[in-house]
Amino acid sequence: MTKVEWRSNILDALTVFKRPESISFAVLVSLSTWISVLAPRVMGIVMPVAAVFALIGAIRLRQRMRMPLMENEVWLFWAGTVLLVTLSAFWSPDVGYGLERSVKIATSLALAIFLFFLAVELSEEHRSRLRKLLVVSFIFGLFLITVNMLTDAGLYRLVTSGKALDKAEVGANRAAVVMAVLLWPTLLAAFEAGWVRIGWLLPALTLGAILLTHSQTAPVVVLLGFVVYAFCRFAPRLGTVLVGIIGVALILLMPFFFLETCSSILQPGIGWQAASAGARIEIWCAVSSAIPDAFFFGHGVEGARAVQHWGMAHLYFPGGGILHPHNAALQIWYEYGVVGALFASALWGVTVRRLSGLTPHARAICFAALTSIAVVSYISHGLWQSWWLGTVGIIPALFRMVAGNIWFGVQGRRGPL
Repeated sequence: MTKVEWRSNILDALTVFKRPESISFAVLVSLSTWISVLAPRVMGIVMPVAAVFALIGAIRLRQRMRMPLMENEVWLFWAGTVLLVTLSAFWSPDVGYGLERSVKIATSLALAIFLFFLAVELSEEHRSRLRKLLVVSFIFGLFLITVNMLTDAGLYRLVTSGKALDKAEVGANRAAVVMAVLLWPTLLAAFEAGWVRIGWLLPALTLGAILLTHSQTAPVVVLLGFVVYAFCRFAPRLGTVLVGIIGVALILLMPFFFLETCSSILQPGIGWQAASAGARIEIWCAVSSAIPDAFFFGHGVEGARAVQHWGMAHLYFPGGGILHPHNAALQIWYEYGVVGALFASALWGVTVRRLSGLTPHARAICFAALTSIAVVSYISHGLWQSWWLGTVGIIPALFRMVAGNIWFGVQGRRGPL
């Protein structure tokens, strides 16, 4: 592609900011791909900002406000999640804080669902431009990460106070995780736009940029995501079955695994200091040991925050309390018990079933994205952190935004999503 063609494509893509029908997704794309480099926690407000622009777009169109066509199944799972989280707040250690978190979770998930179904109504004219905008914005985000790390957090220093500079490394880690997850809808966008060579370059470019950061999670996410993509691409039926079974097994069996193995894997001198693995394993073992105390309904939303003494030997973890279990499966078990684990397993199963109706190529990319989200949730950040909810929430909307022939198939327009 020549420089003139690149310039023409970019200018064409920017017209989505002028169209009221697509301005919300233009804002969503242009912010989500780079804003976390400068403000790591701001991903939590990207969805609300996009929703506001959707409202503005509707007003500019002078149309009667109406909700996009939606499916009851999705809202039923939203209602089930909100009901479970809200009820658990009443037996959590801090009821007020639990209810506050419940409202945040309910709002974030509702906005994610709204944007997903709003994306269904985009015309192909808007989709074609938004695909290009997503790819270009994503590459710009990788460029900012690279510049930020090569200048010793120079970009982050421009927008933060001196007191926050010691958190620059953590900020870069969050940006790396965001890009590792956004890689997959961007890859689909590149393929749908016909930019196949650029699409194949994206995983390598992403891995190269995030290896400059200190994130230990993001490179693992990219590599495992690509393994799942390759396997599901060449063995689509077996891949679908394995993603479903392994996903459910991890949710249901996670605490039992640690209850059975912690006595042997958590010992002094075993070498877990590297890569912060020892601290995480010690946290996971402590949380797992407390799950049987409230096996059926859990300790309530964000219940781990109130515990100051977990009975750890502190072989690797130096602190007393923890903000969250750093493991989504254990967090679900600890907060909502077996009821929550069964509900999460059903949600995983339904998601896999819906994705199985896509064409094999689109399905492989979606399973890679699903795996990436799961890996981050299981080894790193808290399930209900605002920036993580915002990141995960926009993924379905981005996929549906860029959907085209690869997503549906040239013939038949398959796929429930």
